[in-house]
Amino acid sequence: RELDGTTRDLTGGEKSKAAFEDWSGDHAAFFVSTNERDPKAFDLYPYATKDYQRSLVFKNEQALRLAVRDVDVVVHLAALTHARTEREYHAVNVEGTDRLLRVVLEAVPRPRRFVYLSSLAAAGPAIDGRGVRTDDTPRPLTAYGRSKLAGESVCLRPRDEIEMVILRAPAVYG
Repeated sequence: RELDGTTRDLTGGEKSKAAFEDWSGDHAAFFVSTNERDPKAFDLYPYATKDYQRSLVFKNEQALRLAVRDVDVVVHLAALTHARTEREYHAVNVEGTDRLLRVVLEAVPRPRRFVYLSSLAAAGPAIDGRGVRTDDTPRPLTAYGRSKLAGESVCLRPRDEIEMVILRAPAVYG
């Protein structure tokens, strides 16, 4: 309920379900679980009380476990390319990658390869007019680039457990 007495529907649509779960400790946000992403799985979102902006903090991974069952290669293409805050980029491009990779590593049988689509934004600009080299220290200029570089770091941690491929694509439109 708004201060003027009106109400605002925050559910994802007519066919989805949502439930209030709790308040944050500082009451700056409240938590809602909803199945709007997948009718079979409830995810958790905090909503900011000042503007109702939200971000995914828990994604029900059972659907992910089923998706990686009996596959040889997982190709991770999902990414947030436009966001209002660096935190939103991090939640999707770093934490989301980490969640997916953990599910892949726990899979039985485990896929043999994980392919992560990163971005040239993770490398940053060329130095002194020459092309960026693989041994250059990355210097991302944007929150998006920093989040993709952090996603690469997540992928490199288990490289002794699974074959890892990281591709840095240029800007993709469409």
